[in-house]
Amino acid sequence: MAGSWYLAHKLTKREGKNTLELFLITACCHEKLKNYHQTSMRFHNKIGYDHSYGGVADDDEGKKIADSFIGKNICFMGNHGVVACGKRICDAFDDLYYLERASMFQVLAMSTGAKPVEVPDEIAEQIANYEGVDMLREAHFEAMKPLIGKMEPDYRS
Repeated sequence: MAGSWYLAHKLTKREGKNTLELFLITACCHEKLKNYHQTSMRFHNKIGYDHSYGGVADDDEGKKIADSFIGKNICFMGNHGVVACGKRICDAFDDLYYLERASMFQVLAMSTGAKPVEVPDEIAEQIANYEGVDMLREAHFEAMKPLIGKMEPDYRS
């Protein structure tokens, strides 16, 4: 019996994506990422959600997680964390870096007690499909390597 992480990785690998868990952002709420900030809009319709934590890793749990990735690059796994995948490691790294920022903006906005203003889907879709983001991903990852190397010297192995 394969563990759910292994099966999810195996199934997403089959779609030509590399799975990467860089950070675990606690996904304990049934909230979805909202279009409250430009950073969050880059993820509009690009996140899968698996709110039903299945506990022990088995083949069914792995398939359920992998199914949450269909047509998506990121999956929020309820009561567990977040996984990103991409054709290149720099794609997954960049997504997780900015997803963490977007999550922070949402938590801060919600913590004020005021009702946050959500940008309409049509505008969020424009931001999500902006092609300029892709050309910056590799440069972002390269710029972060010295910092990563200081914190985790064996990250390359």
